[in-house]
Amino acid sequence: MSYCLLLSVLELIVYSIVLQFGEFHGEDSSWLKDLLVSSIGALLGFVGAFLIFKYQLKIDREKAEKSEAAAIERKLHYFAALTHKIISSSKEQAEHLNRFCDSFNKDPFFMPRPALVSTLDIKRFSESLNHEEYYHAYITKFGLKNETVYEFRRFYAYIDFLNMGLPQLDELFKQSVLNHNDLKREYTGLLNESAHIARDLVRIKANSGIKPNSSDEEGKQLIQFLQERLDNYNQNAANNANLLTAQEEWVDEVSVFLKDKHKDDETLQDLIKKLDRTSNVFLDKERANEVVINSFRKEEAKILEASVKLSEASNKLIAQYILKINN
Repeated sequence: MSYCLLLSVLELIVYSIVLQFGEFHGEDSSWLKDLLVSSIGALLGFVGAFLIFKYQLKIDREKAEKSEAAAIERKLHYFAALTHKIISSSKEQAEHLNRFCDSFNKDPFFMPRPALVSTLDIKRFSESLNHEEYYHAYITKFGLKNETVYEFRRFYAYIDFLNMGLPQLDELFKQSVLNHNDLKREYTGLLNESAHIARDLVRIKANSGIKPNSSDEEGKQLIQFLQERLDNYNQNAANNANLLTAQEEWVDEVSVFLKDKHKDDETLQDLIKKLDRTSNVFLDKERANEVVINSFRKEEAKILEASVKLSEASNKLIAQYILKINN
C-alpha cells in the first residue's frame, strides 16, 4: 500500500512538470510560479507519503519483533518445563535404584525388581526438539556469550547422557534376571539331587540291617538325622519356603553333620560332594547379587550426578520460567 502511494506521488510530480512545460508558450512568466507551487505541493505529498511508508515499516517491524519475542518465550517456557520434569524424573529414578539395592536380603535367590520411570520426556527433549531453534531462542534471551553457549551445551550433554543411560537400566536388569534364573535353576537342581541321594542312602542303610532300634548307634543316628532333615525339607518345599531356608536347614546342617560325624564313610561321599556343589552355587548367587547391587549403585550415582549437573546448568532458565511463575 505504501509503495502504491509513493508511486502516485511521483506520477503527480511528473504530470505537473509536463503540464507546465506544455503551456510554456501560451502563458507569461507566471508559469514558473505555478510550477514551483505545484512542485512544492508534490514534494510535500511525497515527503508525507514517505513518512507514512516509514511509519508503516516501523509498525510492521515492531509487530514482527513482538511475534518473535512471544515465540521465543513460548519455546523457552516449554524448554524450561521439560527440563524441570527431566530433573525430577532423574532424581526419582536414582531414588528407585537406591531402594532396589537396599531391598536385597539374606536370601540370594530373592530378586527384587527396580521401578523404572518413563523416559519419554528425555527422549522427546533429546530426539524431537529442533536444537537449532531452541539454541537461537536461548541465546536471544540470555545473550550470545561464551557462558550462555556453554550452559546450553551442558544442557544437551547431560540430557543426552540420561537419554542413553536410563533405557540401559532395563537391559541391565534383564541380564541380571537371566543370570539369576540360570543360577536358581542350577541350585534347585542340585538341591533336589542331594535330597534324592539322601533318600536312597536312608533306604539302602535301612535295608542293610540298620534300624532305628538296632545296636549300631552311629547308624541309627545317621538314619534318624537324615530322615528328620528330609521330612523338614519336604515340609518346607510344600510350604513354598524360600531357598535360604533350604540352604540353612538342609544343605548346611546335613553337610556339617556328615563331615563331623561320618567324614570317612565312603557311602556318604557322593552326598557330601553334592552338598558342597550346592553350597558353591549358593555362594555364586550371593556374589552375583553383589555384582548386580554394585552395578546399579554405579548407575544410581551417575544418574544422580547428571541430575544435579543438569539442575545447575538450568538454574537460570528454571528460575526465570518455572520458579518465578510458581511463586
